[in-house]
Amino acid sequence: MIIKKRFISAFAFLLALAGYGILLDKHLVESQNLRRPSINEFEESCALLFFGLPKHFKDISLPSIRKYILNVNPGCDVFAHTYDIKTTTNARNGEDTSPVHPEDVFLLTASTAMDTVENFLLAHNVSYYRSVFPPDEPWTYPTSMDNMIKQWHSIDGAWRMMEERGKEYKRVGLFRLDALYTHEISIAAKEGGAVIPNFLKSGGMNDRMFFGDVEYARVWATGRFDDVPPFLASQSKDSYIGLHSEKFMKFLMRNIPVAEKSICFHRVRATGKILKDCSLGILDDLKIFVFGFREHYSRRRFF
Repeated sequence: MIIKKRFISAFAFLLALAGYGILLDKHLVESQNLRRPSINEFEESCALLFFGLPKHFKDISLPSIRKYILNVNPGCDVFAHTYDIKTTTNARNGEDTSPVHPEDVFLLTASTAMDTVENFLLAHNVSYYRSVFPPDEPWTYPTSMDNMIKQWHSIDGAWRMMEERGKEYKRVGLFRLDALYTHEISIAAKEGGAVIPNFLKSGGMNDRMFFGDVEYARVWATGRFDDVPPFLASQSKDSYIGLHSEKFMKFLMRNIPVAEKSICFHRVRATGKILKDCSLGILDDLKIFVFGFREHYSRRRFF
């Protein structure tokens, strides 16, 4: 009898969870079809830049980007940079020749730069960056460093695409492609001149997203490669940390009035796994759980 009650309770919970997932899907799809209102002519011109490698983009990241970023910032021009690869392998992420579909980024914007790993390797001396691998970080050598530099290159590439448009922008937001966004992110001027999330700082400053005035955004997007030598030179032999991503970001933004705000989003792996990187409350947690639960069991034909 007890087992039967537990079974019924578990079944009811799964039904409720599935129902919530369906409603969430419906809400996200409907939000994608909403007409984006024209930006008021008196508002500042703005651009949204997306970078990195898309992972489960069409089914997880893209709907959340449309709902929580595009629809919240109507009228902004949208640009993206990614890499033309078909699989990705990263043991630390649990990815082993996991499929990726960079062509899906064109569903976000036609203004997408499809780069190659060969071009990246020609542009950067990867051996140099590997030589300054952080000694005390739980990273995987050399993959973690290589991926960070690829991300920097992608950010820079998205910025160049924006500049090639030949339009003067006053506000710019920069966002990862491989993320699930769970709440609205407005890049309006009232939010601050230079805004960075306040989670996962690791003794420095979050390096995963930025929005603000164009002069500050330019530093965040294009100043990284030039600032590596002075950052390393600022370290003594006894306090050597190598090229630590978050501490480097704090160094990069040292002369900029940064506001660290409660902004939360979650990395998506090529396996479909969603990492809980932060939390803004129980609803935020539930969204991650529903997406993760559905993605996990969809591969087993439960939904």
